[in-house]
Amino acid sequence: MKARLVIVVALGTVAMLAMGATPALAGHGAIKARNNWGNATGSVHWSGGPRGTIKIKGVLHDTPANPSNSFLYLRWRALGVDYNKQVAGADNGARTNFNRTYHFGANPGEIQVTVCSQANGGWHCGMPQRF
Repeated sequence: MKARLVIVVALGTVAMLAMGATPALAGHGAIKARNNWGNATGSVHWSGGPRGTIKIKGVLHDTPANPSNSFLYLRWRALGVDYNKQVAGADNGARTNFNRTYHFGANPGEIQVTVCSQANGGWHCGMPQRF
């Protein structure tokens, strides 16, 4: 039986899969996530297979305009399981550097980052940035 080759293009990432083989998807993107009280810049890199990894690094900044605390969240899906991680937090007007690596042993999908803030008596999240 001949192996078929399938080329998948998704969000600027190209992956070639041999039918019957374990895919090893990889990619990266620039983080530019924000809401009204905070913003995050940096990069996210991911790879799949039995050593699936997401590496995320950059800076989270909370604006000093209102008393608030901002947080950066990373979400992805692998093997039917949703993962949600708080990557970093910044107090009112502060900047926080982050550099995290998450291992999960599968191909990641539906990767997104979101900035959420505690301000004005409640939680406020920006639009998720998808990769």
